Amino acid sequence: MTTNDYIPQAYSALLSWGSNFVTYLNANLDRFGITSTAIAPLVGKYGEYVTSNSKAESANAGKADRLNREEDARDLKRIIRDLVNQCLRYNPEVTDEDRINLGLHVPDDNPTPKPKPTTQIEATIDPSIIMQLTLRYRNAGSQSHAKPDGVHGAEIRWNILATPPASTEDLIHSEFSTRSPHTFTFDEDRRGKTVYFRLRWENTRGQKGPWSELYSAIIP
Repeated sequence: MTTNDYIPQAYSALLSWGSNFVTYLNANLDRFGITSTAIAPLVGKYGEYVTSNSKAESANAGKADRLNREEDARDLKRIIRDLVNQCLRYNPEVTDEDRINLGLHVPDDNPTPKPKPTTQIEATIDPSIIMQLTLRYRNAGSQSHAKPDGVHGAEIRWNILATPPASTEDLIHSEFSTRSPHTFTFDEDRRGKTVYFRLRWENTRGQKGPWSELYSAIIP
């Protein structure tokens, strides 16, 4: 693979990749020692994504349909990552051939050590779409949105607050983004409220860099 992320970003690619992942996993549950209960959230969310993607692709699709698809895609990716980390990544019954068939990375037996991130992230926030904030981020001082060498993605901490947070610990919500931009979608009753953000790089070994400066934006 040419990307650090094994899950496709495009909606259509996620649809086919997810179908293969669910089908192959279902066919090998016993061998992997995984229960059907453990993958029930995955199966359910994938079914919801199939439905929301179909509605978003229809000729009569509206903004709500596209937002529902985006939310389902984000939730589906989160469930897949959790399942891979908890049940597949270190499972001795999962072979490299299985990983290929599942669409996952095959681990490098002699990986090149990746340095701990040392640079900050700088970001801009686009509030041009109602109930959405889009973060575009990059390495501080860079003209490119390419991630630093060895970096897997960015941890984004955020919270809706009446006043600026006293510390990063007050930003109680956390998301992980592997590619800029990263879009947040909010409910109608959140419009006009202020969201505060901080970001930091994380490498493929889970080591984290320094936090960015504090960013804020009003939900449109």
